[in-house]
Amino acid sequence: MRLAPSYIRQDLRKLFSRGFFLRVLFCIFLGCPFHLYAQPQAGTTERSGILALPQAAPSPRWAVKTNLLGWGTASPNAAAEVRIAPKATLNVGLSYNPFSYRGNKKWKHVFVQPEVRYWLCAPFGGHYVGGHIFYSHYNAGGVRVPFGLWDGLEDNRYQGDLYGAGFTYGYSWILSPHWSIEAAAGIGYGFTRYKHYECQTCGNYKGTENRHLFMPTKLAISFIYIIK
Repeated sequence: MRLAPSYIRQDLRKLFSRGFFLRVLFCIFLGCPFHLYAQPQAGTTERSGILALPQAAPSPRWAVKTNLLGWGTASPNAAAEVRIAPKATLNVGLSYNPFSYRGNKKWKHVFVQPEVRYWLCAPFGGHYVGGHIFYSHYNAGGVRVPFGLWDGLEDNRYQGDLYGAGFTYGYSWILSPHWSIEAAAGIGYGFTRYKHYECQTCGNYKGTENRHLFMPTKLAISFIYIIK
């Protein structure tokens, strides 16, 4: 029986190598973006009729984003994310709300949250876990918070500072080379020191109080622009 030329046998061995299949299975299991066919890199050659193994595309370095849920509370927000290691990124988010509403309802705050993320496949696509710290200065009152997360806020006003740390799980869906959508949720510990007033405006000052909180620390559905 006539054997195939040696270069064909070499390509087939590479194509069906254990490492290649493990990578495919690993990415499928984790739900990671994976491109089976890629454009040939500069300086490489192709033999006629032979499929070349894919070459990994360079990972993006920067992304900018905004949290759509934050806009739902009339809080302008933005974040920037930069790759700091092959599977790690640094994300820094900022939210700001200077507004008062009818009936002197308010959710005024400035909030900043740096976060280090570890991506299970590659940055900016698929699953990730992260750890973050955060700080907020707030002046809030007359607002009902869902699920009883802040009892008394509807009939009182609180002004103070919040510090904390927590952990995040998230997933990013790549829509195109430059656009993606990300969902994330986090939980952790917070400490706040605030002044307490009886009503939203000029109510009696009731004193300065401290609270230790086990609390949600992040909830985001973000629209992202990826910078190559």
